Amino acid sequence: MVRLGDREDMAEAVSETFLRALDHCGSFRGNAEGFRAWLFRIARNVANDRLRARSRTPRGDHDVDPIDLSAGAPDESLIAHEDQAAVRLAMSGLDPDDREILWLRICARLSSAEVGEIVGKKAGAVRMQQQRALQLLARRMGGELPPPEARS
Repeated sequence: MVRLGDREDMAEAVSETFLRALDHCGSFRGNAEGFRAWLFRIARNVANDRLRARSRTPRGDHDVDPIDLSAGAPDESLIAHEDQAAVRLAMSGLDPDDREILWLRICARLSSAEVGEIVGKKAGAVRMQQQRALQLLARRMGGELPPPEARS
């Protein structure tokens, strides 16, 4: 969803991801932890293929559908919606590679090694890029991140 920005396109990409995974499951070599990274790498490749195809045939504006925040109290929902909008705006200003690293590390909760396997970087490079992206995101949102040693 982060890469494609369209729920319908994302649903089709998820289906395609699992079809490709089924087609290539015989070629997977690794353990259960490596399987997640392997599956995310397939999903990333599918999303990249769809983005390339989209660039060849323009389709109009694709805003991400808002998350339903109606479950909480009205004031909580309003605050959550404003926070979500602020994060979305700040994230949209990041480099697409930084957005992807943050999404995989924070939202998908993948390890640095797993993310590195997906994006073709070493785990240390992923951690460094994540740190820089978080600092930039914090500045864009009007705050500063404390140094890593102060956040432990």
